[in-house]
Amino acid sequence: MATLRDIAQEAKVSVPTVSNILNGYNPGSYGAAVAKRVRAIAKRLDYRPNCMARAMRTRKTNIIGLLVWGMADLSTGKLVDTFERTLHRQGRRLMLGVSGGIAKTAAAGYLRDFQAGMMDGIINADPFLEADLVVDTLRPRPVLTYNRAHPSCPARINYVHQVETAVKHLLNFGHRRIGFLHGPKWDSTPQIQIATYHTIMRRHDIEPPAEWLADTNWDPDNAERLTPALLAAGCTAIVCNNDWFAMRAIRVARRAGLRVPEDVSIIGADDLPIAMVSDPELTTLHFPYETMAEKHVDAMLALLHGKPMPPPVLLEQDLVIRGSTAPPP
Repeated sequence: MATLRDIAQEAKVSVPTVSNILNGYNPGSYGAAVAKRVRAIAKRLDYRPNCMARAMRTRKTNIIGLLVWGMADLSTGKLVDTFERTLHRQGRRLMLGVSGGIAKTAAAGYLRDFQAGMMDGIINADPFLEADLVVDTLRPRPVLTYNRAHPSCPARINYVHQVETAVKHLLNFGHRRIGFLHGPKWDSTPQIQIATYHTIMRRHDIEPPAEWLADTNWDPDNAERLTPALLAAGCTAIVCNNDWFAMRAIRVARRAGLRVPEDVSIIGADDLPIAMVSDPELTTLHFPYETMAEKHVDAMLALLHGKPMPPPVLLEQDLVIRGSTAPPP
């Protein structure tokens, strides 16, 4: 494998000159002809930089870590793909950490092992890892929290607007018995969603009984297991925390002999590709994956350059109306 010294000897310049030209450090000061000759030799010799040596020298790896709970969830796959593209455009690489729901007692050790990968910064997109724990364990390395109400989060979904949009869509159709397949109550996001659901329903003089709400604990199997109880409670529409839950709810409704949307309307969230292949196509709320990734990457780059994190922003989701919602029977 070619080295900087090999290139320097052939180009008849010093090793620091080759290093500065190939790394873009004021290459114009060496003259256009020298810079062109050095790059041509490096290409012909198939020179590849020693990333470890560069990291030791600059104390930077251009690697950003991304923590997720698991990869089986479709929205997580979309999230990882989007971050990979966004970081690549900024000349950075992604290192993925999959916690798999690690116990709280072992989380600190896992995080320390993960950061040993010499990352410049880390984005925590695992909802089961406490934001404060991750920030404290990885300090002083820059850490951002993905889409949660936390000081280290540069952008998150406006979940009040999300639930208002979904519930009002169903209310405008004439539904009054609206069920809600939500996330765990220990999580701050479902807490906001549940409170908003109750507020909107009460504004329309509807007091939802406990039987209209079901805690999935983020598990699609629980969504399928709990949907029959919502149907038995007389719900003519169901708001689902994500598209995967909605697909499970549609399957349960059909097993019960109900038609979607003629007998029961179902609305999801995220607007994943499965929403278009659902039967019927799924009414859902579009998740701004690209904007969310850009906001987090921009904030991380600001921190890495010693600048303050930009003010946090709330992002709203657009309602995508398809075939899974209609007036009640």
